[in-house]
Amino acid sequence: MSNRVSLVNPCIQFEASTIKIPCIVTVIFFILGNALYSILKVFDPLGDLGTYYGMIVSRFIVGLSSANVTLTRSYVAGATTLKERTTGIAIIAASQALGFVVGPVIQALVTGIIQTPLYSNADWLYLDKYTACGWIAAALGFINLVILMPFIFKEHNIAEKERALMKETDQNVKLPKPDYIGVGGTLFGFFVALFIFTLLETLAEPFVQDEYGWSDDKAVVIVGIALAVGGVLSVGMFAVSGILAKKYDERKVMLGLGFPLLIIGSFLALPWGNAEMPRKCDELSSNVTYTSTVPTSQYAPITHFPFEDYDVSDTTTNSHEDCYEDSGCPYDEQPWCEYTPQIPIPQLAISYIIIILGYPVCQSLCQAIYSKMLGPKPQGLWMGVLTGVGGLSRILGPIFVSYVYTYLGPYVTFGALTGSMVVAELELLVLFKRLIPMKIPSVKELKGFDGPASEKY
Repeated sequence: MSNRVSLVNPCIQFEASTIKIPCIVTVIFFILGNALYSILKVFDPLGDLGTYYGMIVSRFIVGLSSANVTLTRSYVAGATTLKERTTGIAIIAASQALGFVVGPVIQALVTGIIQTPLYSNADWLYLDKYTACGWIAAALGFINLVILMPFIFKEHNIAEKERALMKETDQNVKLPKPDYIGVGGTLFGFFVALFIFTLLETLAEPFVQDEYGWSDDKAVVIVGIALAVGGVLSVGMFAVSGILAKKYDERKVMLGLGFPLLIIGSFLALPWGNAEMPRKCDELSSNVTYTSTVPTSQYAPITHFPFEDYDVSDTTTNSHEDCYEDSGCPYDEQPWCEYTPQIPIPQLAISYIIIILGYPVCQSLCQAIYSKMLGPKPQGLWMGVLTGVGGLSRILGPIFVSYVYTYLGPYVTFGALTGSMVVAELELLVLFKRLIPMKIPSVKELKGFDGPASEKY
């Protein structure tokens, strides 16, 4: 989905007087894409790969719908004054971050509640822990569609009103071009901050399965709960970042609080313990003891709360005589499992909390500074570039996990993350004086002032 976003969003530069129509169109795409994902069974007649191609089409449609991120960012930039912009951008960033964590939370709830699929008279229409998430997303999209209706959503263009309040002689002044070096530096900082959050999303489940030998369902539930808690913390930090930006220079808040927290959090994710990781059984191994990590409630009637089997403290260190059949670290595929220690859960939790506290500060203030640097003009194209950079980070996240984590392990993965955070911090410090709102010159400043006679020209 993310690569579709990165391709589409830079092309979004809606020049009309309303964003309502394109927003409605993208929300309709969102509803259709998720509904299609929930009925992939209809593609079975197309052959063995029918459902595979159907899933690609459905995710492509959902990816196209995500272009509304550009529209909303552009609208907020035009619907707020310069003083309100940081708070407005923080609210949008908080909403997006909350959306990132709602998905895993819903997946965790559905995994615990729907123990067996619910079938209908139609073979292609059934409800399980996968299709239920698609239908829930489609329902949320429908609510979004209702909110966008004209009798609820009213548009306001404050930036145009601000420009109208300028002196009449200054209204015809051509705005200067943005500081491309400063804008580029801000985009890099935005990319790095979003990349670490995307990596956490992508890496969380396989990482805890490798580290602690948890089953798929247990990993989904516990990671979902962790992301839910992190979502609450991040929303609070988005609000805090807006408050701090009103009292202090937002550049100093971003570079003195946001990025240092990300650097510390990434560094703490490096393995520092002594315990060995649980071994995943090799298909060719023999004379081993298999340990099952499947909750007993998966095959039994639901007679108790569905999450009580998922105990976070139930972790196992590896003994070469024991192994896990479906989870644990695959020593044959990932040689680093042999010499990399297990990360204690408290250390991992502290690292996660610190990253969650730093991410909102970086994201909201990066976007606010970026928007102010563009000046009081339509920002559709530039917001498309910003969203495209975010989409690029969501492309590289899975690739990073697939290759760097799988073949090189957590030392290189989190070491590279820490290094990238340090680079982002340093380059933004170098560009500190450039990270300011666009200066709009007056007619006198453009022409110079050589006395009353010059006012005629």
